[in-house]
Amino acid sequence: MNPFKTLKQECIVALSQLFGYDNLIHALENDNNFFEVVAGYSNSISDIQIVKGLAPQNIFGSLIDISFDSYLENIIKPLLSADSPYDDRKLRLDKVDLIKENNEASEKMLLHLGPTIYQHYRQDIERTPIDALKFILKGIKHDGNPYTYFTKTVGVTIVALSQQGNVFLGERSADIDYPEYINFAGGLATFCDDIQQVNLYYDAKRELEEEIELIFGKHYTNINFIGIAGNPLTSEMDFVFIVKTNVDDEFFYQCKLTEHQRLVSISNKEEAHNLLFHGVLPNEKQPKSLIFSTAFALNYLIQYHF
Repeated sequence: MNPFKTLKQECIVALSQLFGYDNLIHALENDNNFFEVVAGYSNSISDIQIVKGLAPQNIFGSLIDISFDSYLENIIKPLLSADSPYDDRKLRLDKVDLIKENNEASEKMLLHLGPTIYQHYRQDIERTPIDALKFILKGIKHDGNPYTYFTKTVGVTIVALSQQGNVFLGERSADIDYPEYINFAGGLATFCDDIQQVNLYYDAKRELEEEIELIFGKHYTNINFIGIAGNPLTSEMDFVFIVKTNVDDEFFYQCKLTEHQRLVSISNKEEAHNLLFHGVLPNEKQPKSLIFSTAFALNYLIQYHF
C-alpha cells in the first residue's frame, strides 16, 4: 500500500471514532473532492445567524490564542499590506449549529465564523495531499477536530438556470486560483469588521454580477441556499446557491466574462453525470478538473433538477 493510502486509512479509522464525520469519511474512502457539510435541499433552513468563531491553530511551534479578536489583532493584522488594493482578510467556518425552532420542521443555521487570511488559504489549497492528511490526523489527535490547523475558508458558489432550465458553468482563466478548472460562478466571502454584517447572499449576488453579468432584480429575483460543500483535503467551505433567471441560453453565450475563458451549458442528467464522474464536458473528450463545490452542485442537479 502506498504512503497516501496508508495515511488516508489512518485518518478514516481516527475519524470513525468521532461523531459527525460520516460524510467526510465517505469522501475520503471514495476519493471524492467534496463532501456535504450541511444540506439545504429541503428548504428547512429558515434563518442564518452569525457569531464569532475560532481561527486556525498554529501548525508549527507553540499553541496560540485562536479567539476571533486576538487572532485578528496579533496574527492577521501584521500580515496585511497597506499597499494592497485587496482586503486579504477572509472568513473561516469554525462550526455550524442547526437549531430546531419550536418543534417545527424549520431550522435556524448558526454560523461560527473565525478570521483567516488569503495567504494561509493559499497554503491550504497548494498543500500536497499527503501533507493535508498528516495535518488532518494531527488535528484529530490534538483536539478531535480534523481541521484544527486549516483555514476552512468560506466561499460562495452559485448555479444559474436559464429560462430553458439549462445551467451554465465555465473553464476558469489561466491567471487566477484553480486555473482551467471547471466551475460555476463563485468566489471567497467578504470579511466584515462587524461580523453581523457578513452577508453570504450579498456575496453570491455580487459574484453573479461580476462574473456573468446577472443582476439581482433584473435577471432574477430569488436566490436559494442548497447546502454547504466542503473540500476534504483543503478544508475549503463553500455555501452553494441556485437562481432561476428570466434570461434565455443566448444571454450566457454573449455575456462578458471576467474569470472564465468560456461558458458551457449542461442541459440534462446524462451531461451532468458525465461531467461529475468523468470530467467530460458535452461534445468534448478531454477530461477536466472540477472545483469541489461545482461537483457538489452537479450532484444536487442530478438528484433534484434534471
